[in-house]
Amino acid sequence: GTVRYFAVLLAESFPHGPSHGWLTNGTQSTLKTWAMARKCRPIPLYQAGAPWPNPFLSSSLEELKVEVGSQECSETDYAAYCDGPLESGTAYDLRFRVFTATGYRDSQSIKFQTEHPTATSAIVVILIILTIVSVTSFIAWRRWSEKKNNTILKKKSKLRRTKSSELCEGLTI
Repeated sequence: GTVRYFAVLLAESFPHGPSHGWLTNGTQSTLKTWAMARKCRPIPLYQAGAPWPNPFLSSSLEELKVEVGSQECSETDYAAYCDGPLESGTAYDLRFRVFTATGYRDSQSIKFQTEHPTATSAIVVILIILTIVSVTSFIAWRRWSEKKNNTILKKKSKLRRTKSSELCEGLTI
């Protein structure tokens, strides 16, 4: 039949190949929501966001771009399909589920992995720490250097200047 709407499915890995099924009275299949799936490891199959109408029916659209993990979602709303943030450094499988009036069918999996933001933030933290240590070391060195110079000046100022004639008075040749 004619595709009526699409849904995005995500999981860390799909246990089986693409599935298909029949719908009763035009209702959708029931899948886990983001709030349900995010608590499990590995992350099970869940529907990321509400299904959207078939964009290919009303336009000459040839390509469809989908961004996943882009919504702010309630972690306790287990009923709402929401496209919540993805776990960093995690490999995911993405599938599209297309719905007709009487059934649905899944696409093949598209594999992708989210980035490790901790590596970038670790580098930034290390650079900040190195900067603080460098500035502190420089300030301590300057203070130590000034203190050392002041001590030498004080010792020099205690010396009494004498004329060369005074030094030679007691000498006999």
